[in-house]
Amino acid sequence: MAEAIIKCYQINLQHSKTATNNLMELIEREEIDVAYIQEPYLIHDKVVGISKRCRTFTSSKGRSPAATVVTNKQIDALLKQEATDKDTVVVEITLGNLQFYSVNMYLDITEEMDKMFETLNDILRITNKLGILITMDSNSRSRTWYDKLTNGRGKEMEEFLISKQLFIMNEDNEMNTFQGSRGSINIDLTICNNKLLKEVQKWNISEEESCSDHRIIQFCIGQYNTQQTRKYFNVKNI
Repeated sequence: MAEAIIKCYQINLQHSKTATNNLMELIEREEIDVAYIQEPYLIHDKVVGISKRCRTFTSSKGRSPAATVVTNKQIDALLKQEATDKDTVVVEITLGNLQFYSVNMYLDITEEMDKMFETLNDILRITNKLGILITMDSNSRSRTWYDKLTNGRGKEMEEFLISKQLFIMNEDNEMNTFQGSRGSINIDLTICNNKLLKEVQKWNISEEESCSDHRIIQFCIGQYNTQQTRKYFNVKNI
């Protein structure tokens, strides 16, 4: 069992200041260690609204649709510049004996899936010796991740994940990850490789208000030992 545990949030903030402020309050209350954000709040193409006490990792290549926020000072976090592009942020995370690469992505619905697959292929080549966590707004739908239907983008995503032996950690839930003009659908994915498969725990869609069209996804990386007393998440959300 891992000696460390990392509590995570995943959320598309829809560039909302209100949703960002709400998220920061929840992060502090729930003692979240890492937040994976898609479509963060921006001013002049810079991510804003995140506490300066946090380390915020984004692409330096223009307007970034993804931001990885590390709040726990005990976590060693290193941006992998060679794998990060305008839509993807890759950070090497180390806490105790937990070490893995986190890949935070936003998939623009107007762009072909092949571009994302090329990006992930490059990342997988670089990170093939460690665990990999992928958090994304995929803008794709599939019954595989408990949506009501499978569309073309979803089918492409399914085939790619199978070919790379990557595992979807989403679980069936009464709520969907997105509720907006397109209805109530599942497009936000949490994915890992086999090296991290047993470490991703307690995946759930939070009942907390997100102030966004997307709901907050929560999960932990690592497993408790019998001496640990820290709660996973607020009881009402489990």
